[in-house]
Amino acid sequence: VVQDKHTGRVLWSTRRFNVGMIDDPERVSVVTPPVIVGDRAIVGGWSNAGYVNVVVAAFNLETGKKLWDTLLVSNQVELTMFGEPAREPMSWVMIEDEGLVYCVTNLGAVAAVDALDGHIEWLTTYESLPVSPTLGKRPEKRRLLWDTNPPLLRDGVLLATPRDSRYLY
Repeated sequence: VVQDKHTGRVLWSTRRFNVGMIDDPERVSVVTPPVIVGDRAIVGGWSNAGYVNVVVAAFNLETGKKLWDTLLVSNQVELTMFGEPAREPMSWVMIEDEGLVYCVTNLGAVAAVDALDGHIEWLTTYESLPVSPTLGKRPEKRRLLWDTNPPLLRDGVLLATPRDSRYLY
């Protein structure tokens, strides 16, 4: 929700948004706090397409118009016996530095995205905890080791603790 700081009036809001610049049935649930870069509010989220898609998007801060969206990674979480996610895809926190937004997806990838146009400057994968197949009524959930932490950037080094990994990167 974006509100006028003086009156509290809601200017615009989104809890979900369509993927692509045209109306698309695949909806993305926003799971990140926004990062403000100039006149843009940048958020990340996920959608379920039989697997989890992680997307980052930018909205005009004044109007709420979507400016761009970028698919970062598709991966899997634990599934129920009906093929639905047994665990809500994990929220994540982004940071921005010099026009790049750093995203630790908690689904096997870390990316740096240009805040202006959504171009992926770089993307790297990491060793994530394996997802066990569902063999009974209840899925075996992975034991997550880290909490939802923002990445840290210092002296040109990005530090990340993805929830779906045992390692600090």
